[in-house]
This record gives sequence, C-alpha cells and structure tokens, in this order.
Amino acid sequence: MKRLAGMGAYRLSFYLKKHDGDSFLEKYKGVLNSDVDDEEITDIEKNYLDSLLFELSPINRVIRLLIQNPNRFSNAVGLSEAACLPENRIAIATLELSLLLHMSEEFGELFRILYPKGNGAVTVGLTSKLLYGEDFCIDNPAAVGKAYKALSFIFNLRATATDILSEAIIVDNRMIDYLGFGDDILLLGNSFIEVPELTGAESFERVFRDEAMQNVSRQLEAYEKIGAENNVPVVTAIGEIKSGRKYLLKKIAEQNNHELLLVPFFEFSDFANVLYKCRRIFREALLTERALCITDIETDEHTGMLIDIVVREYERVLEYAHKCGVSGPAKSRPLYLSGDLRMKIAPYIDRLVCQVECKTPTMTEAANAWDYFSEKYLDGKKLNSRELAVKMKLPYGKIEQIVRKLRYSPAGDFYDSKYIFKCCYELLDDGRYDNIKRVEARYTIDDLKLDDSQKSVIMDICNQVEYRRKVMDDWKLRSRYSYGTCVSALFSGPPGTGKTMAVHVMAGILGLELYKVDVSQLVDKYVGETEKRLEEVFKRAEKSNMILFFDEADSIIGKRSEVKDSNDKYANTEVSYLLQRMEEYDGIVILASNYSQNIDSAIMRRIRYTVHFPLPSEETRREIWESAFSSSVPLDRIDFDYLAGQFEFSGGQIKNVVLNTVFMAAAEDKPVSMKHIIRAISLDLTKDKKVAFHAEDLGKYSYLLDYPIE
Repeated sequence: MKRLAGMGAYRLSFYLKKHDGDSFLEKYKGVLNSDVDDEEITDIEKNYLDSLLFELSPINRVIRLLIQNPNRFSNAVGLSEAACLPENRIAIATLELSLLLHMSEEFGELFRILYPKGNGAVTVGLTSKLLYGEDFCIDNPAAVGKAYKALSFIFNLRATATDILSEAIIVDNRMIDYLGFGDDILLLGNSFIEVPELTGAESFERVFRDEAMQNVSRQLEAYEKIGAENNVPVVTAIGEIKSGRKYLLKKIAEQNNHELLLVPFFEFSDFANVLYKCRRIFREALLTERALCITDIETDEHTGMLIDIVVREYERVLEYAHKCGVSGPAKSRPLYLSGDLRMKIAPYIDRLVCQVECKTPTMTEAANAWDYFSEKYLDGKKLNSRELAVKMKLPYGKIEQIVRKLRYSPAGDFYDSKYIFKCCYELLDDGRYDNIKRVEARYTIDDLKLDDSQKSVIMDICNQVEYRRKVMDDWKLRSRYSYGTCVSALFSGPPGTGKTMAVHVMAGILGLELYKVDVSQLVDKYVGETEKRLEEVFKRAEKSNMILFFDEADSIIGKRSEVKDSNDKYANTEVSYLLQRMEEYDGIVILASNYSQNIDSAIMRRIRYTVHFPLPSEETRREIWESAFSSSVPLDRIDFDYLAGQFEFSGGQIKNVVLNTVFMAAAEDKPVSMKHIIRAISLDLTKDKKVAFHAEDLGKYSYLLDYPIE
C-alpha cells in the first residue's frame, strides 16, 4: 500500500516541478521529491507496474481490476503496456493519490488549489490534469469515462454521479485493510459478511443426503464445458431454517472448487440502493476470490425481480473482471442462493438454475443425526436417538442446536427424554401463533377413571407414535403409506367425562407437548379466513411435533349440509380443508365433541380411533369421589356409597362439588362433612334453571338442608 502511495507522491512531485510548484515541494519535502525528471518517472512507472503485476498479492488484484484490457494481453509485458493507456493510467494514478491523501490529509489543501472543482478531494479530473494537462478531459471524455468506470469497481462509486470529474474518490477502510494484507470482516450496514469454514474430518456426510449435491455438481461441470452462453448459473437451496441449506451449498461449492462469501438477503432488499450495495459486495467476492452466496431469502412478490437484478449485475461485474484477468468466465462462478420453501427463481431469470431442497430428515436419518451430534458434543454420552427421532420432527441444524445446549444441563438429564423434549419445545416455540395455546399435562393414567377397554384404546393410540419407526422404517411400510400417517382420534361424550384429561394423559405418556386449539378463534365469517388460520395451526404443529387438541370441535367438523346458498358451500369447504390437512399432518390430532352424532361422516371415516366417554358407572363414581379429596383434607364420616349411588354425576361435576365443599369447610375451620357436600350438591343442581330441583332428590340426607351448616 505504501508503494502505491509513494508512486502517487512521485507523480505529484513531477507535476509540481513542471508547473513551478517549488513552494509546495518545499512544504512537503518529507514526502515529495523535487529531483524527479521525465525520464526517471517513466522508468519508475514501468518497473513499478511490472513488479506489481508479477506479484501474487492483493495489490496485484486491485491493479488488474483497474486495467481495462479488451485485447486480453496474455503476458506481464502486455499488461504493463495496457496499464499505460490513458484510461488505465488515470485509474491507477487516482488510486495512488487516494492512498496518499489517506496517509496524509494535509494534501487536501494542495489538491484544492490544483483542482478547485474537487474541493480538496481526489477526482479523475484532478488526476487527468496532473498526468495530461488542463484540456485532456475536454478532448478525451471517453478515456476519462472508462477510468471512472474502472474505479467504480474499487471505490463503490455512484453510477448516477452528475459530474464524474469532480466526484470525490475516497479509499474506504476495507480497501486500506485489504491492500495492507489484512483479513478483517467486511461490515455491511447492520450485518457482517461471513466467510464460512468447512469442518473437514468433522463433516456431516454421515447424516446428510448427498445425491442432490452430486447432481448439481454434474450440471455445473457440464455447463462450464459445453454451455454456449457465458451467463452466471444459479444454485438454490430451499428449506426451513436450520435445515442445512448453507451446509449443502458449501459442500456443492467445495466440490466445484469454490469458496463462498455469505451475505444476508436483507442487504439487497432496498430497491433504491440495490446496485450500490451490489457493487461493494461483488468487490469483496472478487478480491477474496470467492463465489457469492445470498442467504436467508424470505420470499415475497418482489423477490424474483430483485434476484434477477442481482444476477445480471453480478454477471456484468464478472465479465468485466474476466477481461481484466482477475476472474474466470462468468459461467464458471455460480451465484448461490439460500431461501425458504416458497422461493422460486427459475421463472424469473433466464439462466441455468439448479435447485435442491433440504428436506426434514426421515426417522432413520434423524436418529443418525442425534447419535452423531451426541458423540461430537456430549463426550460420547448416548441419547435415546430412536425415541427422539420418532417423536420430534426436526431439521438437522436444530438437532445440533439442542444437543449443544445439553452440554450445559445438569448431570443425568442427558438420558431424560422428557427434559430433552422440553428443550426442543423451548427452541421451537416462537410465540407467533395466537390460535393455539400450550397446556401443561398434569395427569397420569391412574388419574383417568375409565374402563379397561377405553384405557386400552388410549394406549393403542400412544403405541402408534412409540413404534412408528419400527413399523414404517424397519418393516418398510412407509412407501405404502406415503400419506395418511396422521394419528387421529375422536373423543366424544357428555361434558366432564374425562375427554380432556385423557389427552393430558397421552401427552404425559409420550412426553410430548400438548397444544389446545382455540376453535372460536379459528372460525371466521369471512370467506377463506378459517382455512388460512387452520393452515397456520398445522404449520405450527408440524414444526413443533405437538399433540394438537381441538376441544369442542363441533363448530368446525359438524355435518356438511346440503348446499342451498353460499354459506353452506363455504362451510363445507372448511370441513374438506380440515380433512385434507389432517391427512397430510404427520403427528397426533385429537378432536373432542360432546355429541359424536353431530360429526360429519367423512371425518368419522378418516379418523383412526374413536373413544366414547359415557357417564361413569356407580363403581367408577365412587372412585372419583374418593380420589377427589387429597389425603390432607380432614373428612368427617363421608358416605361415599350414598354419593356414588344417589347422583349420576360426571367426573367434572364431582370435582366441582368437591372443590366448593372444601372451601365451605375451610371457611368454617371444620372437617368436611356430609352437610357441606349436600349444600354444594344442591348449589350445583340448581345452576340449570331449566331443570326442577326438589329436596327429595337428595335422598336420605335431604334433611341436612333444613338446618344451617354450623
């Protein structure tokens, strides 16, 4: 860098000596040289250029970018001759003077005097005057324009400058660092350009499918060899966040002898300044000899148009760099893109587009990933990879993120699947969905007072999840059930009979999170809104591998009616959409309804299991009455046989009565007695004004209502 600034000092010294600038030569004698003559500066310039162009250094790459070489000189002598063409000489000298001004700002005063229009800055007008005299810019505008164009690749100049002769050309800190052989990361706005490192021996090949990588590599190789065009090919990797998109692109680039420069997409999102941003980013790719990779593309209606602009500009820069001898042909340097599943590039750009999808791993691949990362991060500790792979549908990157977090967990938690599930849900729950709420599962199978046949069905539902990998992968049934693997069940019965509790029990057995769908928030009077909200619910469920619980689902899965008007038509569409989405969902969906006869028959045919929850038998009611009181509650001769036989209550009703009873006793600071229970029962029976209540309904303890509770 000092050599470039030194050459600028020589040029300035020669000009001042020719134009009676002795006072300035004296003032800056520590930098300028009053003895330089015409022959000497010619020899210095030639030897200096020859040495720079022979070196394999950052300076060499920068100088080559400033030498516009349409005749493609093939040797260093030719390059140095090309460097002496007026447009190239002006460009190189402008770089030199910019570095000189950067090293000593006091030269600004001198430049202001020599070229007032530049206001003390280095400009192509100033440099042209120093090299060729006052009238050169007027007589040779094309040469000056070419010099400015070449400088724009180095200095990120504005393409819309109204007066290129007076446009300030200021060397930025990144270029100073680069010419000084530094390796600082380029800062762009609020983000850093990232130079990724491949992990070599610790590569992910054990668990990552590589067929797609090989296919893309073959396409790129064939295009580079036989492609008639010199257009930039585009390689896109689509998938959800943490699905391995960047890794896949890095491996494809590695196979094609490219290193990547990763830049986040939002750096290009400003249409007004996209070309300005592009130029600086492309400069970094050229100077570091890397292929550009734009990451984290979120698709909207403008994405295709924006990518087309970026591709064309990238291609133009590569073509220019190829003419300068800095880069290979444009078709040998692909543009790599990483985006979401909606990203479609091929319809918008007339270039070769190779697209690969980073799919969520299968259960076998996921199990391999859990094993791989546990070996890498947990010092060989083994996780229950089979169970985790079956119950958690995660991309590779999130599996790695969770295992890394486990390094800091308390000892022993490595083997606790429920703890790992909790970590998974903490990572997956971004809180964006208002229509579903997480419910803490607090009940066990012992709390569920059902017949053995009903409990058996619930365990069968759980086994559909527990043994999914064995059936689908080990026994190779996945190809025969490519869709319709949703584990669905309908729980029907009167209120308070245990439907919700049963779902809690399933969540506890499986160790999965339970999310309750707020059906009232789903159903919307506006056409299409209900389907849109259902789609949000299922997308959230697919990411988090939750148990999806539709309580009181009658309003959305009721019987489809005969189409008499548009309302009937759209209501039927909602049911059809739910059926379709349930079939596509690879998880657990539980629907609860108080009246199974109201459920559409098409829904019933596609539900795997139906469990009816009737009012409990007398024996079961007695168990519920007894278990509703904890061992800490003081009791005074409670007649459980009477309570179970006299009142055909649901489990929910019994719990409500018991809770009210306990508060009555606590307020009087007495043990719970039959008086408290009878009073609580009478309050519960009189809630429904449509049902007549008589004291005789209380049976042998009806007399307790005749006396105030003391």
